Amino acid sequence: MRPVDIAPPLETVADVVTVHAARIPARNALTFVDVTADGAYRTEERSYAELERNGAALAKRLAALGLRRGDTFALMMANHPEFVEAMLAAAMLGAVFVPIDPRTIGEKLSFMLSHAGCRGVICSPECAAAIADLGRNDLSWAVILTGRSAWPPSIARVNLAYGDVLKEGGSCDRVSVSSIDPMMLMFTSGTTGNPKAVVISHGAYMSRARGMHGIELNVDDILYTGLSLTHINAQGTLRIGLTAGLPVVVSRKFSKRHLWPICRRFGCTMFNILGGMIPEIYSIPEAPDDADNPVRLIISAGMPPDLWK
Repeated sequence: MRPVDIAPPLETVADVVTVHAARIPARNALTFVDVTADGAYRTEERSYAELERNGAALAKRLAALGLRRGDTFALMMANHPEFVEAMLAAAMLGAVFVPIDPRTIGEKLSFMLSHAGCRGVICSPECAAAIADLGRNDLSWAVILTGRSAWPPSIARVNLAYGDVLKEGGSCDRVSVSSIDPMMLMFTSGTTGNPKAVVISHGAYMSRARGMHGIELNVDDILYTGLSLTHINAQGTLRIGLTAGLPVVVSRKFSKRHLWPICRRFGCTMFNILGGMIPEIYSIPEAPDDADNPVRLIISAGMPPDLWK
C-alpha cells in the first residue's frame, strides 16, 4: 500500500480544504451516517468542493451579521456536515468557534455562552430549544438547521435558517490569520467546578494533525469516528482526514452495535476509541463475523488492563 503524500504546512483547516477543492474537487471528503429507527443508514456526503462552497457562503453571511476577526460564536449540534462547514467559515473570517456538547442545558449552557462571549450561535433545532429555555440571552444572531423539523423559537435578535444562508451563495474576503491566533475555545467537562475554556490555536490544531501522519497512513485508508465533533478526540480524526486528503466517516452518534457494520459498509480502515467506549464494545457478545472487517488500525486510550491482555 502506498503511503499518503503529506501536503506542505498550511495555516488553517480552511486553507487545507481550499487546496483540496482546487486539486480534487469531486472527491468525497466526509460521509455522515445516521442510524434510523429501523436500523437503516441514512447518509449525507460532502466533497471538497462542496465544503469550500458552503463554508464560503456561510462566512459571507456571518460577516454581514457583523462577525469579525477574534469574535466568538457557539457551535452546538450533533455530528452534521454543517458543523465542519461552520469551522471553515470561522477560519475564513479569523473568528473563533466554541463547540458545545448538544446535550448541554440549563445553567451550564448559560455559563458557556456567557463565559466565551458568544456573539451568535449555529445550532440544530433541539439545541435552539435548549437555548430558548434559558430565557434572555445576549446572542445577536442564530443560524439554525431546520431540515424536516418545525421552526424553533427565536433565540437571538436575528434568526436565520441554515439552508437559506447557503442559497444566498457567494464568498467573503478572507482574513489572514497566523498560527498563534485562536481557532476555537473548547470547554472541559467541568467535573471540578465550572467548565474551563481551553484556547486552541490554528497552529496547535494543524501541527497535531501533521504529527498523526506518522502512523503511516495509506492512500486508500478511510477513517471513522463515532465521537462528538464538540470534543478533541473526534476532531483529531477529522483533522487527520482533511489534512491527508482521506475520506472520513462520521456517525451522528456512537453505537457499539453499529461499529463493525458501519466499518464494513463504508470500508473504514482506522478508528479511535477511548475510556468507557471500550468496555461497551467488549460487552457485545462475540459474533462469527467480527473479524470480517477492513479495519487495520485502532488507536485507543484508557484501555482496561484485562481487556488489553
